[in-house]
Amino acid sequence: MKKIRPLLFFFILSVFLFSFSILATTITLEGVEIDSSKLLVPDENWKYSLIYQEESPEELSDGQQIVILVVKGIASEIGGLIISADTIQYIDQTASTDTKVEFLGFMPKKVPNCTVLLGGIAGGPKIVGYIEAEPVSVKGKVKIEGLTPATIELVDEFNHVQSFFSDLPAKNSGIADFLLEKVKPGNYSFKISKFGHTSHSQTIAVEEFDLYIGSFIIYGGDFNHNGSINVYDLGLLLDDYGKDVKDALNTACDINENGSINVYDLSIFLDNYGKQSIKLN
Repeated sequence: MKKIRPLLFFFILSVFLFSFSILATTITLEGVEIDSSKLLVPDENWKYSLIYQEESPEELSDGQQIVILVVKGIASEIGGLIISADTIQYIDQTASTDTKVEFLGFMPKKVPNCTVLLGGIAGGPKIVGYIEAEPVSVKGKVKIEGLTPATIELVDEFNHVQSFFSDLPAKNSGIADFLLEKVKPGNYSFKISKFGHTSHSQTIAVEEFDLYIGSFIIYGGDFNHNGSINVYDLGLLLDDYGKDVKDALNTACDINENGSINVYDLSIFLDNYGKQSIKLN
């Protein structure tokens, strides 16, 4: 028997393992690891199709009535789902043809993360696929000082951070729009901030539709970022008063961002003294 050279053996092994990893790719939705091959992908009209081929003998028979259920939530076992009128996003039935059943071009009433089940097959209801939630947009407005944008952060339940910037603030009003695109439905910690400003944080629930989160004001003058504008911040401003930004100990003291720390910054600071961030609507 001819021996396989060591290098050739490891090459064959690596190819096998690579191929296996492709076949066994998994993704995680709502903390549940699922086989990516079971993820249903919509067409250009956001319609879904499922073609199920029986996985064991006599699981299906010709003309058998099969029910499809699309249920909100992700689970690896049926017991992990709550099935009710509120969570069912789609239901239909059709007859199987020998060893196969097809549901083509269906559209759930909403598209959160969903689990797809078939009922009526031998052995009882079975999880056969998943639908990943459509990303949506989150938008709002923020009033800030200066010339540069605010920063918006979204932190999901698994501590994954997404960072965005607002538009540049309008010259006269200081109001900037922000648009966070391709946000997946879920619960998030939302924070809007800017260097040298107070910040605003809250919890938001992103669902199946675009969300207008509201209008905010964050105030320039919180140089030590403790959440309020007070005498400690005044001390920092006075330390740098009269300096160009390049020479300042705390560059945030240039509130209007014109390159120097002067009476205009002091005036803004005194207007904002004692204030904290607010949400207008």
